[in-house]
Amino acid sequence: AAYLKYLKVCRSVLDETAPHGKIAGPTVCTADVRWIAQVLHLGGGRYLDYLSMHPYCDVPEDYDLAERIREIVQEGRRLVPGKKLPVLATEAGKQYSQILRNNRIDEKSRRCMAEDLRAMLLAFSGGAECYVQFKCKPSPHGTTWNILAGGNPDNRSLPVLLPIAYGIRTMADMIGDFPHVANVRLGEENRGMIFDRGSDRVAVLWKWRGKPARPDVRTLEKTGTFHDVMGNAFPPGGLILDEYPVYYTTSLAAAPLARALESLDIPMDQEPCRIECRATDIGHFMVSGQNRSNRPCDISLTVKTADGKRTAVRAALSPGERKEWRIPSPRPLNRIPQSVSVSLRSSRWRAWGRCLPWGGWRGEGHAESPARGGLLFSPCPRLGARSGSRTSASPPLTQRR
Repeated sequence: AAYLKYLKVCRSVLDETAPHGKIAGPTVCTADVRWIAQVLHLGGGRYLDYLSMHPYCDVPEDYDLAERIREIVQEGRRLVPGKKLPVLATEAGKQYSQILRNNRIDEKSRRCMAEDLRAMLLAFSGGAECYVQFKCKPSPHGTTWNILAGGNPDNRSLPVLLPIAYGIRTMADMIGDFPHVANVRLGEENRGMIFDRGSDRVAVLWKWRGKPARPDVRTLEKTGTFHDVMGNAFPPGGLILDEYPVYYTTSLAAAPLARALESLDIPMDQEPCRIECRATDIGHFMVSGQNRSNRPCDISLTVKTADGKRTAVRAALSPGERKEWRIPSPRPLNRIPQSVSVSLRSSRWRAWGRCLPWGGWRGEGHAESPARGGLLFSPCPRLGARSGSRTSASPPLTQRR
């Protein structure tokens, strides 16, 4: 309410002194969906021309940056019908180091470059129309934090272009102001999106978690070209997916392009299904299953509680899909630990077009409640053991071909 009071005064003064001026807000220093929605719910949309935020975050995928911005776009449409409120990321980004001796680049600047570029792309895919890197400006000499140029006393502080400057230029050349038309489901460890340039399409891909991967893209290479983060074309068979975005230019339409990308076999560094447990009230807990891969899978769960009761559920999970099941606790959840075991088995893994039974893992945990009824579920870290008697070790997914 206090924010709205000042916002209303600003709107009144601006309309009187500069009627063509625009106001962007509420400019929270996160992508805080709830707070922005509250401002709009209380009537703030009538005084605003843009919805703005400063979406600072460490790892943009862990922060769910694209999903948060997408929610803000949706809340603007829902709470302020009939008025378009473009979403702007008006300040964000990483801090960069100076160029080291002999013009060497430190690892921090390399990592920040990857995360900055990915944050920009995720913001655009979520619906942001603008992304402002907080230190994207020319400087008379190379200094720290500046993303365009760096320097140090060894080179008399002469400006030297940092890799992020080339990365931003490549992004501008590749996607420009062209619209984002689709997201590509590539599993939890990867991200993908498609931009439409009119005469052709550009897909942007990266693997933000785990080891670099070399997917088989021979079919895609027949209909387009892959470019690295600097804009250089990969040689045939040379594509590497890692934390740096790569660009694929093609004449394929968006829909068949998305299908082709989603059919890629990208090696994973973790099991394709994740099981989590959490307490919901004094007498129940939730068991959730999520498909972390870019392939559909069928799963079967068996939940065994301390009283020996077993609950079995089956589910078909599409790529990235997560489902939950509410399980009764044999006795009220409190400070006394209760043992719960969850077994997972995939009877059909449709990754390579044939049935591949691969067993599953088993996890155990306990539920407890702190004072005043707050409920927590703390799974033990003993994950990875296979159920069944075929083998005692679970080979990496990349070996199950």
